Amino acid sequence: MHYFLNYSLVDINSSIEHAALMRLKLFKQNNLPAKYVTVNWDYLNHLRVEQYGIQLSDVINMYEFFANVANISATSTPKALETLPLDSDLIWEGDGNQADVTEADIKRAHVDYTPGLVQTVGKITYQDRYGKPYRREYWDARGFLAYAEVLSAVGNVLQEILYDAVTHQPVLTRHYHVADNLVVLHQINLTYQGQLYQFKDENALITFFLQQLTQDMPATIYVDRPSLAEPVVLMGTGVKKVLMVPTLHAQDPHNQATSNLDNTYYYPIYQHLTDFDAVLVATEAQAADLRTWLGGNPTEVTSTRTPIYAVSRAVTALTPITTGQHVAGKVVYAGMLNDYEALKDIVVAFTKVQSVVPQATLTMAGFGAAYDQLKTEVAQQELPNITFVGYLNQQKLDTLLASADVFVSTQVGDSQPLAMIQALEHGTPVITYDFNYGLSSLSTSPAVQILTSRKRSILAKQLTTYLTTDDHTALYTEAQTVATTYQPATVLAAYNAATLI
Repeated sequence: MHYFLNYSLVDINSSIEHAALMRLKLFKQNNLPAKYVTVNWDYLNHLRVEQYGIQLSDVINMYEFFANVANISATSTPKALETLPLDSDLIWEGDGNQADVTEADIKRAHVDYTPGLVQTVGKITYQDRYGKPYRREYWDARGFLAYAEVLSAVGNVLQEILYDAVTHQPVLTRHYHVADNLVVLHQINLTYQGQLYQFKDENALITFFLQQLTQDMPATIYVDRPSLAEPVVLMGTGVKKVLMVPTLHAQDPHNQATSNLDNTYYYPIYQHLTDFDAVLVATEAQAADLRTWLGGNPTEVTSTRTPIYAVSRAVTALTPITTGQHVAGKVVYAGMLNDYEALKDIVVAFTKVQSVVPQATLTMAGFGAAYDQLKTEVAQQELPNITFVGYLNQQKLDTLLASADVFVSTQVGDSQPLAMIQALEHGTPVITYDFNYGLSSLSTSPAVQILTSRKRSILAKQLTTYLTTDDHTALYTEAQTVATTYQPATVLAAYNAATLI
């Protein structure tokens, strides 16, 4: 079994989660057993799964594993407020999103309904007669009490309690105390298969969970985030361990071969790399840089004590693709850019283009502090034909990319750009600044125009030249041809070369 270890699946995911989901679909479509594993608790987790084109059984959450959720009755129904174990003399009133529970004129609880589900109880915060919250409960939409928080008089969380979905008894309790005015975790108590276990920190709990998860079959664990490397290392031997390095591994985006190691990778790369069976990076260029950083030969896979392989994070042709809907003059950016000046380059260049191509439009999709700042400034200046649509789920992103005339990016230090490759898959050409582990290896294709100089004037000139060219049909076709570089057979061959499948 292949386990892809991450923290969560949430409403707004990064490229790390998206890449892991691509990997999951790739493995499943080729009859390779695989699961997406999460270790954060969230009572809404199971409601999000369908939007990613996977099944609930494809995801294993640590807390649901201990809470015995897999064995709940198929006839369980969501809890409505009137079915909760509340005193009969309590009254409640509210709307489709929330309700207040009162006793006489005293508010005793506030109820938040589960987002997207009408009057299905999600979260209840209980108050004492003085108006202070003392307990908060989370009710799973599948019909059971999932989690509770016990609060101190000043609102600090003293305990977090996980309940068994079948027996409704506590199975895991996190105890906190206050030290130097900070609330810190003191101890975790877990009852599992009739035995009591105690842990001092979250990593120890995750290690135990992974050991139980993998004890009955050969397993390979892929560590998608470096901060999850420690619990996997603490598992010891018995499973194959793969360290994923999806982002830049050194601090200087322009010098990944010799600059200081990024702090997030200090533990897995500098201290414990030999505890892993393999390291996967996204591109051959990144593999060469990391081998050099470790003192190996940049072109030899086994020149470092742990072999480093290049396996694309992006996988095309996993689902049917919409094409042929390109809107002339529609410029699109999608992704996360935290570099404000780089993101602003797109807007400034576009405003220059408009003087020549007034019908052109710019749509920007994504999230992040820089994105929000630029959105506010564009609104204040009332710049025409520029739309910010925020973070899009996969279906809406596919629709946006398929409708674009050209995809533009000015990012600086991200690694293999998933959104760009998805744009190519939809037949949308790309104009981008050059950056580490970007699309420079594909620069010979006319559908991928790479600007080595990071200047707004050059970007504006390139965009203007593109948009004033009448027929882009050949470029649309060429873009799809470029996307075949990341087709399933090619990516599977890379996993096979890494001896992982």
